[in-house]
Amino acid sequence: MQKPVGLGPGWALVNGLPWFRIVRDRVFTGGSAVCKRVSSAVALLGLGFLFVPPVGADTITPLFFDGFEADVPEKLDASLAFWWTMSGSVDTLGAGNLCGPAGGSSQCIDLDGTGSKAGTIQTKQTFAVSPAIYRLSFDLAGANRRWKGSQTNTVTVSFGGYYSEDFTLLQYDPFQTFTRDIMVPSAGAANIVFAHHGADWIGLLLDNVSLSHVIVDVPNEDNLISTPEPATWTLLGAALGLLALRSRWKRA
Repeated sequence: MQKPVGLGPGWALVNGLPWFRIVRDRVFTGGSAVCKRVSSAVALLGLGFLFVPPVGADTITPLFFDGFEADVPEKLDASLAFWWTMSGSVDTLGAGNLCGPAGGSSQCIDLDGTGSKAGTIQTKQTFAVSPAIYRLSFDLAGANRRWKGSQTNTVTVSFGGYYSEDFTLLQYDPFQTFTRDIMVPSAGAANIVFAHHGADWIGLLLDNVSLSHVIVDVPNEDNLISTPEPATWTLLGAALGLLALRSRWKRA
């Protein structure tokens, strides 16, 4: 059978399908060029829906979370429950003192604490990682206080040797949530680190730090042809409708 005018390479693949050959033999034998083109287009669209892989949800396993609720509130040069202060100092801020707009937490920390140097904090927990995606999320806000120091503040966020990024916020920026998906290509160990720049006793506010292991749902090749969806049946029904029209034209 000659390929209908106006169709590309997909015709050869479609032409090999048993259900399509039935429609082809009934509809394409005789009839107008318009009928041929429409029937072929319907068949190609039906094939496209047949090859759409099923979409699932990512599997997320929480590994770490800290909203700084376990720490003593309103503490200058604080010692944190789940973090080591590697250098400088951080302060804890309590309920009603600038914390909580992003995630509802009543406590947060000032990353440039009351001391001679801004704080660098690292999780006490070291995470054993394998090749996968790890999702790091945290809430940051500007200093939100009047001070003689800088109108902007910057913190470097890192996860082992797999990820590092600088975040700079203006003085009165509100809390906002930052989320990063980190591709880890090889097995190893990593800690979450926040390293604030500068030293003027007023820094960025940090809250709600979390880390999760993410398994992205990607169908394998065995799942590429799945049970036809309702839209597929609709397209096949349209092809059968053209068959019925062809039969009526022949009787006329």
